Parts: sequence; C-alpha cells; structure tokens
Amino acid sequence: MTAYLFTHIPKAAGSWVRRNCVEPNFAPEDMIHFGGSARQLPEVRRAVAARRGRDVAIWGHFVYGFHRLLPADCRYFTVMREPIDRVVSYYYFVQETKIAGHHHPERDLALSQTLLEFSARPSARDVQARYLAGFVHDRLLARGRGFGREAACRRAAFSHLDHRYDVVGFQDDLPGFAARLADTYSWTCHGDRGRTWTTDRRPDVEELSDDTVAELRRLNVLDLEVYGEARAKVAGRTQRPPTHALTPATS
Repeated sequence: MTAYLFTHIPKAAGSWVRRNCVEPNFAPEDMIHFGGSARQLPEVRRAVAARRGRDVAIWGHFVYGFHRLLPADCRYFTVMREPIDRVVSYYYFVQETKIAGHHHPERDLALSQTLLEFSARPSARDVQARYLAGFVHDRLLARGRGFGREAACRRAAFSHLDHRYDVVGFQDDLPGFAARLADTYSWTCHGDRGRTWTTDRRPDVEELSDDTVAELRRLNVLDLEVYGEARAKVAGRTQRPPTHALTPATS
C-alpha cells in the first residue's frame, strides 16, 4: 500500500488541496488527518495498518520525515506560498480564528502583539523551509538561530525538494499544481472547487510600510531562498519525482 502525504504548510491552500485533489481520489475512510501531535501518532499508525493494503491519503500540519513512522510506502506532495504574504496571512488568520467553538491556541498572543512582534518569534520564522527540511531542523530553528542551523536547514530543504517531493505547487497557480499532481499520480484533480480560506481584514503586502516588509524579509531569509529554489525548479522543469516510494528506512 502507499500513503500519500500532503505536507500542509499553514496558510498555503490546504483546504483547497483537500477538496480538489484528495477527496476526488479517496473514500472518506481512507483520508486521515494528522495534526503533528505525538499523542495522535499511535492512532494514525493503527488507522493506516487497518486499511489492509488500501492506499490512504494523510494530510495535516506535519513536517517532512513522517514517513519513517508509518507502516507503509509513502509519497510526498505540498503547496508553498510567497513567504511574506504567508506570514501576513497567518497573523491575521490567527486573530480571526474563533469559529464553531475553535479558538486558535495563538489567538490571544496575536491579538496582544503587532505583526512584527508576532512574526519575530523563532517558532514563527522560516516555517516553509523548516517543514520541508524535517523534524530535527524544525525543532532546532523553533528554539533559536546560530550554530550552523540555518545552513543545515537550507541544505536539507533543497535536497528534499530535489529527491523526496513528487510535486511542489504554489498558491498563486493552484490549477497548475492540480494538473501536475493528476499527471504524476494518475489522479482525478479539479482546479476550481471553491476558493482558499481567505482572511477578510488583512492588508496586502503592498500596503505595509517598506520598513515592515524589509524586517519580515530579514526574519524569513530561509523561506525566501527555499521558495525561490522551488519556483526555479518547477519553472525550469528540473523537479523530478522520486523513482520509488519512500520506506520507513528512507532518510
């Protein structure tokens, strides 16, 4: 069996991908949400094993490396977003997220801090690079910088883009991503089933001051580099899917 792992980077079209690319190809019982919590891991492992050979799709806010913990061959795909736009969207999204009884765990913090204060926390910086680089890099950079951590994260993210992710898409071209995903996996994917979850009162990046944008860019240098590398690979058609699925022994 194969587990198709959708690395859902926060505020990067996750709901759209699920509706347009995952749901058309999997029965509801074969779609598993994993939020990245260690407490949920045994439940997810049992759910995968219970499929008895049927392919599954797993989606959620988990970083690269999850395949090592699953009793299945795995394949990865993801969607990225222009880094500064993603940071701004995330800040205002967290402030607004209090619906259907769900109170985002960082909502009170976001309401009490400015965009720059909220985004300067180590755990809020370079999120996309950390997701693609994997668990160790994610945890180390969430605690702080230095000691060669940035360079190691960059190398790992670049390597995984080259050799571990079948398809990498971009929020500003979701139909193109859906078409490449359909071609890679022989799936049925749609390009127009609903919009992404938008944040109503957020400003556009162009409305921010030059100093604010410059500081956000400084705080997310790795994300800008990794995003640029991913776009160059896709534009130049140099991204090649792995020739085989990843097993738990794959690094």
